[in-house]
Amino acid sequence: MAKLDNAELRQLLYKEAQGNLSPEEQQKLDVWYSSYDTDLKDLQVFRSGRHENLVKRRLFKRIMEAGFPQKVILHNNYIGLKKLRRWSAVAAVFLGIIGTTLLWQYAIKGNAIFLSDSSALISFQSAQGTTEKLKLEDGTEIWLNANTKVSYPQHFGKQLREVFIEGEAFFEVAHDPSRPFTVHMGKISARVLGTSFNINAYPATDKVRISVATGKVGVSDGQKALDILTRDKRIVFDKSTGNYAIDDYPASFVNAWREGNIRLDGASFSELAVIIKNNYGYELKTDNQSLRRVSFNTTFHKNDKIEDVMNVISRIPDAEYHIRDNIIIMN
Repeated sequence: MAKLDNAELRQLLYKEAQGNLSPEEQQKLDVWYSSYDTDLKDLQVFRSGRHENLVKRRLFKRIMEAGFPQKVILHNNYIGLKKLRRWSAVAAVFLGIIGTTLLWQYAIKGNAIFLSDSSALISFQSAQGTTEKLKLEDGTEIWLNANTKVSYPQHFGKQLREVFIEGEAFFEVAHDPSRPFTVHMGKISARVLGTSFNINAYPATDKVRISVATGKVGVSDGQKALDILTRDKRIVFDKSTGNYAIDDYPASFVNAWREGNIRLDGASFSELAVIIKNNYGYELKTDNQSLRRVSFNTTFHKNDKIEDVMNVISRIPDAEYHIRDNIIIMN
């Protein structure tokens, strides 16, 4: 089989990331992988899957810090990262292949996105217990809830507007039919032309919640379209199962946290723990598995004392709580 040139290889890697390889193209790429597969026993050195992932992230970080110019983005389904036993060899070779292109950004939670004609990402994170407001170059405004990180290019491209988020944020997207606006939160993405909506996607929680205040929002799980949300609609996506549900959610509720109100609408214990940590600085813990299955529904204000908040919350499952230092134990 003829040796792949750099242009063809880049195209095949891109198509693999999108899941669009033909059988013939897959065979070509497999041959390329194999050509860099040295003695496999030398690469099978990981103690566990967790150790393997840690090594992978460290290596990717070193590559990113090399600071190449221009614009390529990769993820853990790209250039053989799904073939993890070959990761070390393939990653080392890839630097020589891309030459003057940039290994630009390891996308949040392994989501593959290509950003064309864009500049380097800018990241901003709100502090614990605070909210912040950003305005992007296209006029889009973003309100960040406590402990939320958003990454975005200083200059959007001619065809795309894309940002990445970890946490909760409310977006008022400037209307631009020629450049759809996409928010990526792990493998889930929300795509709009111009609308306002809220995203709750803290990494430590088990669900992603997207609520629409105005306009329409298309929601996808990777390459799979889930639904198109309209005003007063919300999607709740379960990260562990991939299941989701659509329900009614008034626009007035969407804005609650920006007014200092904290609404628990069927929040799980893990979501409750994130809320308590982000707004009050306390770690909420429990060894009671029954409590982890409780759905919490109530409203309080971020200026309320933590004792008053916990008095209300603990009554929902008829539980007790104890505060010691910065830890709250519920049982």
